[in-house]
Amino acid sequence: ASMRLNYAILLRETGRTAEAAAVLRDLEAELSELEARDRLQGGDVFQPALCRQQLGSALLALGRHAEALPYLQRALEFQLRWIGPEHEQTLATRNELAIAAQRYDLARQSYEEILPILKKQMGPQAKGTLAVQNNLAIVLQQMGELDAALGIYAELLPAMRAAFPAPHPSLSTVL
Repeated sequence: ASMRLNYAILLRETGRTAEAAAVLRDLEAELSELEARDRLQGGDVFQPALCRQQLGSALLALGRHAEALPYLQRALEFQLRWIGPEHEQTLATRNELAIAAQRYDLARQSYEEILPILKKQMGPQAKGTLAVQNNLAIVLQQMGELDAALGIYAELLPAMRAAFPAPHPSLSTVL
């Protein structure tokens, strides 16, 4: 299972997201069956949650938000229970869940909760922190809170330029 999971992750990293989603969907079904029959032991108990998080992330990248939601929600439930609310992977899943929900009020709440944790754990200039700040600015803009979004962008722009050398694609989302 872990080899196929790693293979799917590599497919995503090389831009083959649809292929990764297919591999992950098959793997998630198999792992769910093993999980239901209580056949997972040791480190394998983490495989279904990681697979669900990766599948939700892949579906999200494909624009299939509604399909991504249940996988991300189940992954988050596991992560909150076993690795805690402030673990980097839990925070990443919460971030993706807020995007998948397409509910700006929930997304805003999630980003506002995640951001101080990321600033504390990773630092204010870390790429993950900057990505969440960018997402918060986008949500505020979508909610019509333009002054608040502009304030975040004014703070974010110099940090993004420092963290991502030109012509990095992440700069185009902010510039």
